[in-house]
Amino acid sequence: TMDRAALDAFNNELMTHSSIIRTASSNMKTPGWISNSTRYRAQDVPIEEDARKSMKIIRINHDFFKTMEAEIVEGRDFSRAHPADMETGLILNEAAVAQLGWDHAIGKWMEVEWEGQRYQVIGVVKDFHFESLHRKIPPTIFILSATNLHWDYIKIDANDVAATLAHIESVYTKFVTDRDFTYSFVDEDVTQQYLADEKFTEVFAAFTMLAIALACLGTFGLVSFSAERKSGEIGIRKVLGASVGDVTFLLIKEFITLLLVASLIAWPLTYFFMNDWIQDFVYRTSIGAEAFAIATILALLVAIGTTGFRALKAALVNPVESLRDGVR
Repeated sequence: TMDRAALDAFNNELMTHSSIIRTASSNMKTPGWISNSTRYRAQDVPIEEDARKSMKIIRINHDFFKTMEAEIVEGRDFSRAHPADMETGLILNEAAVAQLGWDHAIGKWMEVEWEGQRYQVIGVVKDFHFESLHRKIPPTIFILSATNLHWDYIKIDANDVAATLAHIESVYTKFVTDRDFTYSFVDEDVTQQYLADEKFTEVFAAFTMLAIALACLGTFGLVSFSAERKSGEIGIRKVLGASVGDVTFLLIKEFITLLLVASLIAWPLTYFFMNDWIQDFVYRTSIGAEAFAIATILALLVAIGTTGFRALKAALVNPVESLRDGVR
């Protein structure tokens, strides 16, 4: 933890490297968990409602939203051109404004319980995920702070990562002498949060491919058996004028029918299990009928591709040969 002058000097020296685009600081790590929350009083909000609710609170520096590419949707961002922002400025996220029931937040006052002073809302930031996607975006207050900013965020050019990290480490060791230099990449931290979901997806995909392979082998064997069993019928149909397409369809239509019946059974089961899985995510997609339709079409294509070649081969056999095999 550095005081304001040391933190400004630290970030300014970081910016001397051409590959560093922007820096920011915060008292919380993202992605992570916002541990600090506070009671509040707010303009035009009944005291009895205030007493029952709280908001998360995060301390940041001026460049936090720019570095995180968070969009200010109403009002303005914190600015060094407005020194009063450090003492009385406050930015809310959209979830906080919704909790307060305000149509317009700019210019309204809030009192944060353990701050002991009144703030004025200068901006509203678009909701973004500071925590995991498994959690609902909480109503959050952002306040400028000059101290207790434990985490530094550095946006870099990806073209020369090794040299940039070496520069960051050299600056860090110059300003921080009692702690080893450690770092992580935000995208890797985000990925780490969903490893269990990714492992589930990988295992599910592996078993799906195995099931498809086994189903294709079984279907190919069945259509081969059917072609042998119906060789006499195939010969008679061809003698009577049936086309290659007619004979091919004769052999594969029963498999298509079975697949459609299986799809009707699979749809509700798949919907139940997948819908149960996505309940772990607060922000989730819906499972529409188009997903099941596409899956069925793909299954039909796989089935036709598997059986079509063998059925076509049987359909192209000389009818004399088919009749001879049928007699045997």
